[in-house]
Amino acid sequence: MATTQPSSEVWGAVLAAGQANRFGGGKQVARFQGRALAAWPVLAALAAGHGQGTGLDHLLVMLGVGAAELAAALPADPRLQTAVNPRPDQGMGSSLALAARLALEQKAGVLVVLLGDQPLVQPQVIARVAAAALAAPGGVAAAWEGGRRAHPIAFARPHLAELAGLKGDQGGRDILARLAGEVALVETPAGSALDVDTPRDLARAKALAENGPLLDWAALGPLCRALGLYGPQVAALVGSGGKTTLMHRLAREIAAAGGKVVVTTTTRIYPPQAGEAGETWFWGEGSPPPGDIARRLAGPGTLYLAARSTAEGKLAGLGPGQMAALAQVPELWVLVEADGSARLPLKGWAPHEPACPAETGTMVVLAGASGLGRRLSERWAHRPLAFAEAAGIRLGDEITPLALARALSGSQGPLRALPPGARAVAVINQAEAASPTMLAELFARLRQGGAYARLLKASLRRGSLEIWRGD
Repeated sequence: MATTQPSSEVWGAVLAAGQANRFGGGKQVARFQGRALAAWPVLAALAAGHGQGTGLDHLLVMLGVGAAELAAALPADPRLQTAVNPRPDQGMGSSLALAARLALEQKAGVLVVLLGDQPLVQPQVIARVAAAALAAPGGVAAAWEGGRRAHPIAFARPHLAELAGLKGDQGGRDILARLAGEVALVETPAGSALDVDTPRDLARAKALAENGPLLDWAALGPLCRALGLYGPQVAALVGSGGKTTLMHRLAREIAAAGGKVVVTTTTRIYPPQAGEAGETWFWGEGSPPPGDIARRLAGPGTLYLAARSTAEGKLAGLGPGQMAALAQVPELWVLVEADGSARLPLKGWAPHEPACPAETGTMVVLAGASGLGRRLSERWAHRPLAFAEAAGIRLGDEITPLALARALSGSQGPLRALPPGARAVAVINQAEAASPTMLAELFARLRQGGAYARLLKASLRRGSLEIWRGD
């Protein structure tokens, strides 16, 4: 009888079939940085090995509870296949056993096991763990963080038959205990091995992602990395002092990296200049079929969307139903200008502003530092009376860092329109126009308020955008 010959093919398995009782259900598809939580270890596994170790030849994603919803949230890749565990209630061991059987039947030389609730796992660690298991005498390697063993854990082919016989929530503990000191350990960055069991864990993972470089590998370019835009999502740009400039540059960066991106508005904006868009598409009052949207996105450049052209020559924005249709397109970046500023450095918000779509994942709030230290008037702020009310000052008063921080963070500012679950980042542009002392005070007050996930200092005219860390 012919037998399958072993090889050095590297297989991965993301275990995402659990019932998530401690989380309250729905953990695998809980939103994390614009994607389903369980999509992140999948993406990291597919990114492993780019000059950093051993890449994966095949990746299994073990599904169970909510299989259809999670499968729809996974990236398209020829190396990826899904398998459904018919008895996820029997524990993690049942999913691992099924994955080991599938890998054993094929040409797997090693199986790298990841958990579906580890959104911060690092591609380079996955690659190094795989390489270490292939080289280790015991044929087993694991991540090592903070003095403890963690996933990913890789098992060479001689161990797959034992794994294939696992039951319940046993996992590979017996193999690891038997080999003890023979397990090769691979250091992993602090926080990257965090597994999300509860909503509190998810909040901690989000904080780690905001305050460190653990997801930088997923950014399409420096602007996305600075803003913390790590996955396709609806990003609403609001405020003043460089909003349109930043939106165009983001669109170009995403498109240059191969991402699908559309630029649109919920208000009214000027049409793109030559070279800023591949096509402008008017939707009228309805929404085209998904197939039509996909075909338009296949064209070169950035796609601009609007309901119609106004008598003033501006592009009129899309409605809520149209935005909802866009948000359903897989792997699509949607950049939305969600208010107007009359090209002034600062602005106040009318009761209907900003018009952020319900699907917004990130609100990017801009303000121009050239307005700091000026006397509040129509010269420096759009809707100056609204700004005065939000900032707690009067027309003619100096616009101090405290006043601007109140306007950006208070109940009459842009964050009143932040959808539930969305994150907000503040970008203070025109940094070259304000004194370092004023900027430092402004950032300190914004940080003290705690309303923004990230604070950024920018001089878009000079091509600068960087996270403010207080130094």
